[in-house]
Amino acid sequence: MGAVIVPRLLDAGYDVVGWNRTAAKAKPLLDSGMRWADTPRQVAEEAEMVFSVLTDGAAVIAVALGPDGIISGLQKDAVFVDMSTISPEVSRGVSAEFTGAGLTMLDGPLSGSPITVAAGTASIMLGGDEAACERVRTGAPGVRGDRAKGDAHRRSRAGLPDEDRRQSFADG
Repeated sequence: MGAVIVPRLLDAGYDVVGWNRTAAKAKPLLDSGMRWADTPRQVAEEAEMVFSVLTDGAAVIAVALGPDGIISGLQKDAVFVDMSTISPEVSRGVSAEFTGAGLTMLDGPLSGSPITVAAGTASIMLGGDEAACERVRTGAPGVRGDRAKGDAHRRSRAGLPDEDRRQSFADG
């Protein structure tokens, strides 16, 4: 999904830095203006908001919590939004690690397809800390909808990426 989300961010004028477990998959995005990071940690060091869409819970754990993972580079005032469709237990576990480190992680599974993302009609069911949800909802491009409250995996409807902040993307 990063292959269709990142162009929307770039088209909206965002400075996007990204990483992919398969570097060759990032080439078209690099050719379009995305900057490369060597690790998820480097992605997180660059951003106010970090978004990831990964294939499964194991990939989320590795990218978010691994030795060079997002958790090791995320700034205290930044927000990590995982848009992967994974089990609530895995999401809550990853979120607990971020909370324990004094960091913010939101659960934001993406509902849509590459076609709906490209058209700007996909949805993110955003859940987690209410203030962080509001920051993402108002500060991320095109994210709109009802405010989410409470724990990760209590979700509300939101939209997808248009505004002026640095965005980073870790894709799997």
